[in-house]
Order: sequence, then structure tokens, then C-alpha cells
Amino acid sequence: ARELWRKRIKYEVLGTRLGKRRGVEAMNAKANTGEVVKKLDGTPVKPYNIKDEKEKILRRYERFLRVRTEMDSGDVLQYYLTALSNGYDPHSDYFSPREAENFEINNIKLSLTGIGARLQWDDGYTKLIELVPGGPAIRSKKLKPGDRIVAVAQGEDGEPVDVYEMELDKVVDKIRGEKGTMVRLTIIPADAADESETKEVRLIRDKIKLTDSLAKGQVIDYPDMPRLGVIDLPQFYENCARDVGLILDRFRREKVTGVVLDLRRNGGGLLPEAVKLAGLFIEQGP
Repeated sequence: ARELWRKRIKYEVLGTRLGKRRGVEAMNAKANTGEVVKKLDGTPVKPYNIKDEKEKILRRYERFLRVRTEMDSGDVLQYYLTALSNGYDPHSDYFSPREAENFEINNIKLSLTGIGARLQWDDGYTKLIELVPGGPAIRSKKLKPGDRIVAVAQGEDGEPVDVYEMELDKVVDKIRGEKGTMVRLTIIPADAADESETKEVRLIRDKIKLTDSLAKGQVIDYPDMPRLGVIDLPQFYENCARDVGLILDRFRREKVTGVVLDLRRNGGGLLPEAVKLAGLFIEQGP
């Protein structure tokens, strides 16, 4: 077992080195011309250091061990019931209360109460990768993609809780809350000179509509070609059949000659909504 782990870690280190090799060559080429290599956010790229990569892999495995040792009874139950349901049907899963809430937000209601930011775990930090249009985060003009959250506090005088190396789901639980309540985030700005440079951002939670997954329709009209209506439906969310019906009514008014229903990005959702949707395209149906 020890030899297997040694080879696995060696493979990760070598894979990282090979992945960086082309980038290093490009950096060296630019360095020879005196050009400063920068990231997308404008900050200079640090020279590649194999020691840094080894430390990053070490921290990854330390986090993996910590997550496993800090699992509570709910986590254990989720792993067990998921394995059990997969044994009977590979397409069945058990949802813990947290996962059920996330599934409902992203696949059924398409709305949540929070700050309106998409987060990602990045080497121990919770990083903002996108701000949802119309949400408190983007309205505040105090947050931007690349900012890293290091602590979360509730209300005016709540004690900040350190979230470095905390599981992303647990950080999200602390940021979400009831509409109209305050959450205080301690962040390292994306353009900070070093990790000691932090600031606090106060936000009032609000309800946010996840419009990216809503049904959308457009008419494609080219000369000497039939007018086509195209409907993009990323998933079968609650009331999606109603939304598609409204789009079809608009297409009729605009006198399209055909309709394309684009389901290429559709990951599934509510079966009753899929049945209702099918009924819109047949004379006698649901």
C-alpha cells in the first residue's frame, strides 16, 4: 500500500511539472524579451517552483484527511445510503438535506436567498468566480471575481468564523440565510499585494433568480430561408412547460414555419414537467 501511494503522489508531481512545462517555456521566452508575464487579473505570474507544487499537493492530501476525519453522522449516512441506492439502481442517489436544498435551488425553483455569487474551492480558499446579475454582491460594487473569502460573520456584531480550508458546502451554508439579514465577509481582494491584505464587506441577503437556466426563445430569420424559432431549455425546472408554452405563443404571432427545441445542455429535472412539455407538441397529450 505504501508503494502504491508513493507512485500515486509521484505521478501527481510529474503530471503537474509536465503541465507547467509549456507555460514555463512561454514565460522564459517572454522574460528574454523583457516582457512581464501576467495573469488574467493583471498580476505578475510567479516563476515556477517545484517546491511550491509539492507543498500544494501535500496540502491537498492534508485537507483530504481532515475532511474524512471531520465527517459527522449525516455525512456517513449520505455515503452509505448513496452506495445502497446505487447498488439497486445506478441512476438513483440519496440526497442529504443540504443536497436536496441545492438540487431544488438549481433544478426546480431556480432561485435562492443569499448574496448572488458563484463560489469555488481553490487551494484552501473560497474564491468568487462569478457574480449573479442583480444580486447583492454585484450591487455592492465591493466584490469581484477572484476575491477570496477567509471569514464569515452574521449580523452587525456576530463573531467572524474562519473558513480557510473549510468545505465549500459548509461555507455556502454560512453565507446563505433569510432575506433581509446581514452577512459580513472578510476577503482577500483579487488584486491584493499579499494574503495579509484583507477587508470586510457587508451585504444584505436577498432573493436571486437564476436566469441562466430559464427557457429562452429566439427567431432565426435569414433571407430566402424559412423562419425558425429556436427554444433553448437547459433543464426541466418547475413551470418550464408554461414558459415554453409562452414562447410558442410568441412564435405563432411572429409566424415562424418551424421550431427547434434545443436540449443539448439539458441535464434533466422534473419528470412531470417533461411530460407536460411533450404535450405542447402533440395534438392530444398532457
